Amino acid sequence: MPSIHPQMQSVLQKSSTLVAPYSITEIPLHQARELYAQERMFWNTGGPNISSIMETEVKGPVGGIPIRIYQPHPDKCLPVLVYLHGGGFVLGNLETHDRIMRELAFRSGCAVIGVEYSLSPEQKFPVALDEIKLVLQWLKEDDYTQKEAAFNIDPDRIVLGGDSAGASLSMGAALSFKEQLSGLLLIYGWFGLRDS
Repeated sequence: MPSIHPQMQSVLQKSSTLVAPYSITEIPLHQARELYAQERMFWNTGGPNISSIMETEVKGPVGGIPIRIYQPHPDKCLPVLVYLHGGGFVLGNLETHDRIMRELAFRSGCAVIGVEYSLSPEQKFPVALDEIKLVLQWLKEDDYTQKEAAFNIDPDRIVLGGDSAGASLSMGAALSFKEQLSGLLLIYGWFGLRDS
């Protein structure tokens, strides 16, 4: 079995000093979510500053879908990465994945839109998938010139991606939008029963 990379060992050591090990199946879900958020706080320290960060909502099936738009160059119309956080479909939010979205915006030069989709078990499948499709549809709607003016993003150059559960949801949503997406950024998702 390969050893763990030294950088990842440091992350695991730091995590263990912030939160005692826990099993999501042995504690109440609200407590697991709190511990997950506490553990991820140090992941978000430092990193690049982004010139413009805006928050808004897209109308969804069970209420507003919060989105956060990271615009590294507000004076330019940029391609956009729609990013979906991981967390096993039950954990995570825009805060737990803030730095990775800032890093992606800074390093790629693209705008990044983080989506806070509904979590399980409060909302059952396919609510989260439907919400992601609604965000993509919102980006592609006829009033896209208004979005371009308001957020300076190019709705004709969209990449969809995420980590873990977010990667899996990205793959699911891409099946409905494959002709309208420029690409996918899938980070350790679950895509099948064998070689994920």
